[in-house]
Amino acid sequence: MFLGFPIGAIVGGAVTAGVMTSLGWRGVFLAGGVCALLLIPLVALGVTESASGAHTASPVHSRRPLTELVSGGRAWTTFLFCVSVLLMLLTSYFLVSWIPTVLTLNGMSAEHAAMAAVIINCGGIAGTLILSFIIGHRSPLAPVAVCLCSGAILIALLGHGIVSPGNTKLLLVFGVGLVVIGAQAASRRWACICIQRRVYATAGGLSVAYGRLGSIIGPLVGGYLVSAKLGWSRLFMLAAVPAMLAALAMAALALIGQSEGERR
Repeated sequence: MFLGFPIGAIVGGAVTAGVMTSLGWRGVFLAGGVCALLLIPLVALGVTESASGAHTASPVHSRRPLTELVSGGRAWTTFLFCVSVLLMLLTSYFLVSWIPTVLTLNGMSAEHAAMAAVIINCGGIAGTLILSFIIGHRSPLAPVAVCLCSGAILIALLGHGIVSPGNTKLLLVFGVGLVVIGAQAASRRWACICIQRRVYATAGGLSVAYGRLGSIIGPLVGGYLVSAKLGWSRLFMLAAVPAMLAALAMAALALIGQSEGERR
């Protein structure tokens, strides 16, 4: 399900790169708004909720889901997971929002810079598919932590490679998407494996809410860092910090889960 976002970003980025010269950036935003409006009747007519079985199936959702997520020793794990999702989305949206701009500031054409958003999301699709297979057979959190740690290293390297000639920077962008966006999508499996079924929806919704907070903070912080003119290597070194902190939070969750499994 979470592949929908990167696939949409690839299509949108490719179309943007193709029509930027003819429509300009105002035309691109106008076309995006029109496409969103055209979805309204499709959603209104096509998305329905069946009521069959609603009165016969026994309810499984908790009446106090938030209380259950922070009681019985689960407060720390819930906190760590929400913080890690916030940091992952902060990193992802910083990269998706600002890498094209940074490439443009370093002399790349707007059309080619827009393709960087396509490349990072291509990496995200590949990473999501690979991790979804891995975490289907092992602990869902340890591979995510490893990917985030690798992503922090690649982000720092991207700060040095952003000014290099050739396609090295684009390979680094793909690698960042592979491990960071892939880890972001795969981390949601925590809600399906590590908590009770009756609070699935609340845990998933809580993670999405914290993720949206990160998606707001990331571009704002990125704009401040770019305007501060710190130098690209220092800027991307700072951008790597949230990914590393998210890796540490996921590693802590993995250790907690391992300890609880040993006790059981």
